[in-house]
Order: sequence, then structure tokens, then C-alpha cells
Amino acid sequence: MLANLAAGLCSQGIAVHFLTDNPESHYLNSLLSQGVIKSLKGVQRKDLTNILAKYLSEQRPSWILSSKDGANKIAYAAKQKAACHSRLAFRVATTHSERIKTYVFPKRWIKLLQIQKLYKKADLLIAVSKGVAEDVSKITNVSQQVISIIPNPVVTDQMIAQANETIEHQWFSSREQKCTILGVGRFSRAKDFPNLIHAFAKVKKKRVNAKLLILGEGRQRSRIERTARDLGIREHVSLPGYAPNPYPFFAKADIFVLSSIWEGLPGALIEALALGTPVVSTDCPSGPREILQNGRYGYLVPPRDSSALAAAILKTLANPPPASVLRHAASPYHVKQSTLAYMDAMGLLCNNDEGPIV
Repeated sequence: MLANLAAGLCSQGIAVHFLTDNPESHYLNSLLSQGVIKSLKGVQRKDLTNILAKYLSEQRPSWILSSKDGANKIAYAAKQKAACHSRLAFRVATTHSERIKTYVFPKRWIKLLQIQKLYKKADLLIAVSKGVAEDVSKITNVSQQVISIIPNPVVTDQMIAQANETIEHQWFSSREQKCTILGVGRFSRAKDFPNLIHAFAKVKKKRVNAKLLILGEGRQRSRIERTARDLGIREHVSLPGYAPNPYPFFAKADIFVLSSIWEGLPGALIEALALGTPVVSTDCPSGPREILQNGRYGYLVPPRDSSALAAAILKTLANPPPASVLRHAASPYHVKQSTLAYMDAMGLLCNNDEGPIV
């Protein structure tokens, strides 16, 4: 998302420096030709604060924009060390109260105190959804009035073009008619893919030609595989790993399913809509209800309820919404609209002499 935002800011004439420890990432392809990527590859974590502080002292940017708690801590410490007047913006992309529940005491208490202390240091908090903004306000006692709600810059023209590329997967190359259900994301507790596996097992009883494909990788791979084996459906579940270009899978799948326990603003759900693919989602905090406008563009079901998820999948497959309607639902998340909202929040619409470090 930050790469999309950086490209959007560049297109608006904003000077951007994109600091990253992974400059070869395919996500940065749109920035390569613009010369804005500044590599931190090979820098030890303990040295990042000093290096960033030196950079800030030399460059004196108008804004520092960071995302995720680790980067936020480094950005704040570096700003203090550099004694510069750059303003600091934190992008909040997850529902912290739900994530903190996964920690045991006292780590849960310590993490909450760290978030409360750190977020009050920012000049600007940007929440990716209304639900995230409400959550941040609740756990930090920061007024919602000083939190800007700006949807992620998910939809790009490049994404639409990439969706037309060929898929090298037997379920899409074979002439045999299949009903393909798609899941996408990190194999983590938050995504709850085991629940999707259980729902798929129920769908399979009614749709014998159904197949489930989950793109991603992570620590819970073995649990997901074990769940599929225990349910006797392993041969109908494909886990091909991480896909650099997932968009052809979205475009060709019969349905996309989000099974998460918590989110911030699920980009995959928006990407599916933008490519005209029917969706079903858990009504988790936060994002899905906002994206699907209270169920107008896809069924919302309780998290961890495989029976409700299976029923919603079957209903959607039987009567999918028109692709044009789904694409319209994704229009608020186009990169241009998000970029202009960031510029407005940072006061860059009037002054674009300097830009943020992303």
C-alpha cells in the first residue's frame, strides 16, 4: 500500500524518498524508474535509528510517514535524535485491540502501554478504516477528531492490466469445468484459513466440482494442510504459496472468501471487487462491513462460523452479483483518491516543495 501511495504522490509532483530494507521487492516496480527508492538493505536493526537520524538531519523532509509499530518507534526515535522539525505521521492499518488479545499477560499490558505512549507522539494519525479509527481512539484515548480516516490506495491501473496475465495452474488451464474458491493472505492466526477449510468441506458436499486455492505463505501452513487432510479434502485444496501477481487468480476465480478474525482494511477484498469477482467475508473488526457497505456487495458472516460461511458461499455461487456492480464498490479505493486524501491531511495540496519519507 505504501508503494502505491508513494507512486501516487510522485504523480502529483510531490518529492518522495522511499526508505526500505528490501529494494528488490516486486511491489516497488512502479517506483524504480522514478529514483525515489533509498535502500537500507543489510543495515542491522540496531543501527537503523542512527542511520535514519543522519538522513533526516541532511534531508529535512516536511513529513515522515511510517507504518507498523516497529517502524513507528524507529521513526520517532530518529526524529528526536536528529532534532529536526519534520512532522511525524503514523499509518494505523490493523485493529490493535483484537491483535493484543493474542498476547498473554503481562505482554498484553506492556504492548497496550507502548501503543498508547507512542501514538500520542505523532503529529498525525491516519487510520485505514472507520473501525480502525474507533479502535485507536478507544485504546489510546486520542480523540477521533484528530485521526484522519483514509482508505488504502488499493486499486491501480497496473493491477487491472496485470489481471490479464496467464495463470500457470492446472485448475485454470484444464478444460474440465471447476468451481474455484479463492483465499489470499498470510498464513497467520488473523486470517483463520482453517475456518475456510472447514467451510469448504461443507461446500464440497453440495458442489462436487468445487476447488479451494489459497495464495500465501506463513507459519500456519502445516496447520492448514493438516486440517484439509483430517477432513479428507486435501487433494481439492491447493496451496501454491506466494504469488507475485495474484490478480489473474482474482479475475478467474468464481468467488473470493475472506475468513479473517480481525483486519484493518483488507486489501484482498477490495482487489477482488475491483476485478469483478463475487465475495463473501466474515464481519470481523474492521473493514469488511465498510467495504461491502453493510452487506450490499457481499454476504457478511460471523467470524469462526464455518457453517454460516459455507452457506454464504453457496448462496453467492448460485446468484453472483453483476461484475460491474462489484467494480463500482471498489472505486473509493483507487490510488488517486487515496493520494489526494493523504495530501489533504498533510497539508500538501497547497505546498508540495517537500514530501514525506515513506
